[in-house]
Amino acid sequence: MNNAVKQPNPWFAMWLKPRETIQSIVNRNPTHLVIPLAIAVGISKSLDRASIKSLGDSFELPTLLAFCVVAGILFGIAGLYIFSYLLKITGNWFGGQSNLVNIRSALAWSSVPTVWALLLWVPQLIIFGKDLFTSSAPRIAEFPYVYFGFVTIESLIAIWGLVVFCKALGQVQKFSVWLAFVSVVLSMLTITLPLLLLTYLLVSI
Repeated sequence: MNNAVKQPNPWFAMWLKPRETIQSIVNRNPTHLVIPLAIAVGISKSLDRASIKSLGDSFELPTLLAFCVVAGILFGIAGLYIFSYLLKITGNWFGGQSNLVNIRSALAWSSVPTVWALLLWVPQLIIFGKDLFTSSAPRIAEFPYVYFGFVTIESLIAIWGLVVFCKALGQVQKFSVWLAFVSVVLSMLTITLPLLLLTYLLVSI
């Protein structure tokens, strides 16, 4: 009789069973697809920033998309290593037991909802084109409910992605999801507070 336990497919299981799924991944190979996932997240965030800053007012769409891909690769990998290091530090304050490799795995694989959400850019680009990145957006004005439908779905996925991340991080660190959330917040503050202080000092000079 075959007593082997069937491993969950992380591309689907991570949505609803993040603790069990990340434990299965770190038990087998915690480095599996970590870098590609970080790159995908980086590209997703680069597209979001380009849209928020209306970079389409200054660049043609092909150039803008190429820039987002390059920036996503660089910042996605850098963010993976920097943020995981900060999570390691703040996690230690609460008795976290994970090493950096497993934290990076939790950080990368908990981004599965974000990676799936990246696919939503395809129909949006087909429908709205460059309007997604410009301050003037006649196509979006023509189909506002469609646009805000996409925004709503992406927002819900982002919120659920944070829940998934905290559960995955809590699993590898061996503490509760709430301590994981506090660890995430503190990690973000260690970056944002010095930057805000530096900005304040520069403006005051």
